[in-house]
Amino acid sequence: MRLRRAIERIKEENPDRYPGADAFRLDEKLREAKEIHQSMFEEIETSGVILCEITPLDPNNLAPNANVYFEMGYARGVSDGKRHLLFARHSTVPPFDVGNLHIEFWRNEDHFEELCYEALGNIFEKIRLGEP
Repeated sequence: MRLRRAIERIKEENPDRYPGADAFRLDEKLREAKEIHQSMFEEIETSGVILCEITPLDPNNLAPNANVYFEMGYARGVSDGKRHLLFARHSTVPPFDVGNLHIEFWRNEDHFEELCYEALGNIFEKIRLGEP
């Protein structure tokens, strides 16, 4: 997963600065949970950064991934929104109610990893310094 690689690069370059940084896919982490919604809410509420990749699952179908949008909406509702990162493949057309949000569009997997690396590095540094 390119996101994990970006975080590992950040941690390798700054081993003492971001010891708790980690990445996981919510759907993979909660696959075994008995009450998935409550577990999902807790993970979102306790995460320092929420990254949502909003590219449709099927490139031939422009329908958005409903689970991601549900989780993104919940995360935006319970926090100030300052540490939400949205990413999408360059060909993605976001729905009207998301189109006004800042979205980082990526061209290929390497570009996605680089965008994650830059954005997360900036956010982790702000967290470390106690900035909002």
